[in-house]
Amino acid sequence: MFASKRFSTACGLVLLGGVVSSAAFGQQGRQFTAADYAAAEKFMNYNVGGLVEHGVERPTWLADGRFWFRDRSAAGTTFVLVDPVKGTKGAAFDQVKLAAAISAVAGQGNAMDAQKLTLTDFTLADGDKTVVASIGDAKFNCDLSGAGKCTSVGRPMRQRGADAAGGRPAGGRGRGSQETSPDKRKAAFIRDNNLWVREVATGTETQLTTDGVKDYGYATDNAGWTHSDNAILVWSPDSKKIATFQQDQRKTGEMYLVPVTNSHPAMKAWKYPLVGMRM
Repeated sequence: MFASKRFSTACGLVLLGGVVSSAAFGQQGRQFTAADYAAAEKFMNYNVGGLVEHGVERPTWLADGRFWFRDRSAAGTTFVLVDPVKGTKGAAFDQVKLAAAISAVAGQGNAMDAQKLTLTDFTLADGDKTVVASIGDAKFNCDLSGAGKCTSVGRPMRQRGADAAGGRPAGGRGRGSQETSPDKRKAAFIRDNNLWVREVATGTETQLTTDGVKDYGYATDNAGWTHSDNAILVWSPDSKKIATFQQDQRKTGEMYLVPVTNSHPAMKAWKYPLVGMRM
């Protein structure tokens, strides 16, 4: 009798679970309309970001002890230069003149709006008359002492549309695929699995290593799920030395991922070691 009661109770639980499951499957979710999606979109970052103005965005120190930051408002973006010693603050440069000068050499389809400059970094020279401006991987040496003239000293600027906003750096860290020295005069980057350095002012490039090969390169940014084309290295404080590594992935298997998209997905593959693998 005792065993029979236990069996009956168990059956009751199973049947009850079946009833609950059936009821749950019978429910239909809410059907969202175009008006619902439009209401939700009002709170996306590109619609609410402009509600906060005049924030101190990304302060960046210069070699001479001054620093600059972006000041965003409804009118656009202003680059502000601050001298803590003198207690002064003002425009870092003539944005209208700089935008026109960069547009003249950036190529077709890359015209710059003075109020929407997409500079990722810049340095000043010659008594602030020269601006070495970075837009992603592209660099421009601009003399603003007269009418304003720029010379391209880095990689060609990508066509607008290929990158968001025409100047967002590749690599995912917001700084492009190069690492600038503390004195802002040099930039280290990876090319063909080897480490290179570029003089910011002139664009002159020097190859530092020569034995890097596929899957055995220098300064490789591959930490499992996190990977990019950025150079992983550390500059010495005096900007004369670089500490980095050569990563051997020649015997490491690959990880494959197919992202979910609204069109045909593209399979991604990268080196990814697993627990227990012999390197």
